[in-house]
Amino acid sequence: ITDLVGETPYHVIDGGFDLYVAAPPIGMRGVVDENGTNLFIPGSTNPNFGILSSTGELSGLNQSAGLNGRDYEIRFGTESFALRRGFPFQGSSAAIRVPFSVWDNGRSSADTAKQLIAIVRWDRDNDPTTWGIDTALFVQGGVSYRVFESIYITTFPYPATNDSAAVKAMQSALFLASGDQANVNIAAFNIRIATFNGQAPPAGTKIKFTKYHQIEHGDTKSIKPLTPVVGDLGLARQDVSQIKAFPNPYYGFNIAETNRVNRFITFNHLPDQATIRIFNLAGVLVRTLRKQDPAGSSQYLNWDLQNENGLPVASGIYIAYIELKDAAGNDLGTKTLKVAIIQEQQFLRNY
Repeated sequence: ITDLVGETPYHVIDGGFDLYVAAPPIGMRGVVDENGTNLFIPGSTNPNFGILSSTGELSGLNQSAGLNGRDYEIRFGTESFALRRGFPFQGSSAAIRVPFSVWDNGRSSADTAKQLIAIVRWDRDNDPTTWGIDTALFVQGGVSYRVFESIYITTFPYPATNDSAAVKAMQSALFLASGDQANVNIAAFNIRIATFNGQAPPAGTKIKFTKYHQIEHGDTKSIKPLTPVVGDLGLARQDVSQIKAFPNPYYGFNIAETNRVNRFITFNHLPDQATIRIFNLAGVLVRTLRKQDPAGSSQYLNWDLQNENGLPVASGIYIAYIELKDAAGNDLGTKTLKVAIIQEQQFLRNY
């Protein structure tokens, strides 16, 4: 498969498989901890903290630079410097020490994680030196939360020197000339950590922002089919319930027919041996069909809509009584189907 563009599924037929590959959604897929447990509120089960967005939806964490299918992460216990931004200091920024670092984990586990610069915003405490709990409650869905000041994950690499001056030097690239909002270089937007115990997440905590991964050239997907089960009489008898006739009802034609002469319907999901007796509603035997195929060769048997004399049957309801056996002759039970046949109206050219 080459790059998958648009919403039309890409159809692949190879090695006996018939696959449709569709483009996934874009943006945020979930917020989980290092164990894969959901952290996004209201579904979070973590007793100490959870993650909120400004809209109450996962999409509220999206920003244009983050619609790239890459996963991001906040790691607590690894200190770093983050850029300060927000009211009432929109026009300037400071680099402050925070108890976490932010990372780009790439599209897959094979990618090498890269540390990024984080932005934190304060709103009401007017303290530009620390990252802490906001002085105001955050209300969402009728519930009030104590939240830490918002975190923004940027797409800018963290400086190797790991010093505040190098981080602060990035402000002109990250921010607009005025206002407190960052430019479009944001991978995860306005992350609010709600605390239930008044504490920040403990050291060792990883908050993972997983994205939908777009299908790109070079991607591989492994598919492992189930191992076929052979010779299990119990499963074979259960399969009797799946036997059907199609099309049913038959309305003058079958999409699988290749011409107007060879009419038929198909019985499917049949075992290797089957005897199908077709009766009309008066109980008269119209046709007997027999299937005696090599083991596992086919599940299908066609009825050409003719009686034993080779004449087309009349339109009406028919009863198909099916006796079933496996390749070894073991009895698998019986199945009864009702089949509706509506023949196409025919006009004789000569008489």
